[in-house]
Amino acid sequence: MGTSVMTQAVAANDRPVRAEILSSFQQISKAFEEGDAETVKAMTSADHLSLSHYRGPQPDIWRRVAAGDFAGYKQTPLSAIEIVELAPGLVLQRHTAAMRGSCLGKPMPAKVAVAIVWEKRGRRWLQRHYQVTPLTPA
Repeated sequence: MGTSVMTQAVAANDRPVRAEILSSFQQISKAFEEGDAETVKAMTSADHLSLSHYRGPQPDIWRRVAAGDFAGYKQTPLSAIEIVELAPGLVLQRHTAAMRGSCLGKPMPAKVAVAIVWEKRGRRWLQRHYQVTPLTPA
């Protein structure tokens, strides 16, 4: 199984899928930074789940964006963004990132591991799952 996953990861990084995922990631990141809840809603699946140590599981993350819960939010990738094809139309994006800002009044951790699952629906990639795990104490 490990060899199969490695082969799929290389294939996903060599195809237009990588460019599409990176573009989607830039768009949704910008929407979070600007508090654009409508774009976040449009780019996440109806069954989207966001998970972090500082706010727990959150369905409908766009509602938190609309409420202004992400004050000064900024995520800057620190490592190369790896994209692994899990199945046709389903990919995992992972990287480490520096975080800035707060959520629900709590400071974001300085450095995190990020895992995002994207699913192709029609011609668009929608974010289905987003998880951050702190790599340094908050």
